[in-house]
Amino acid sequence: MTWAMTRASKTKEQSESPDMDLLTGMPNVSYFSKFGDDFLRKLLKQAGQVDVIYFDISSLHSYNDHFGFLQGNQLIKKCGKIIRASFQEGLTLRYVDNSILTITAPSQLKKLLPEIQKKVADFSLTRSRPSEPASTRSRKWNQPPAPSTRPT
Repeated sequence: MTWAMTRASKTKEQSESPDMDLLTGMPNVSYFSKFGDDFLRKLLKQAGQVDVIYFDISSLHSYNDHFGFLQGNQLIKKCGKIIRASFQEGLTLRYVDNSILTITAPSQLKKLLPEIQKKVADFSLTRSRPSEPASTRSRKWNQPPAPSTRPT
């Protein structure tokens, strides 16, 4: 089976799975409802405690108005990849709307969070500006908005 056929097969499986987010390919709330308790119990047994981090991609509506919906989708996907790569041992999922949830063993949050925020800001600020606003509700920006992934 070729790489393209394997990729197409995985994409089809993901699109048919109610437990996977179609945009990011990450597990979603349905997955969390089914398997989150088991993951949490195992992690608590192994590590003794867990970190639960809720990332909210703020200002995404403004970002979409300014850059367009497709660029907003790219930002969500990139945020998911950055966060998953930072917490490989944990469970990271597309949670609700523009948020991502990670459950992981206690980690170096004070070191990782600024690194994640910088990577997201670097990505979002490198997007090219459209010549026209994406919608009529766009406001004028001196600089593009820089969404953040701030834990809450």
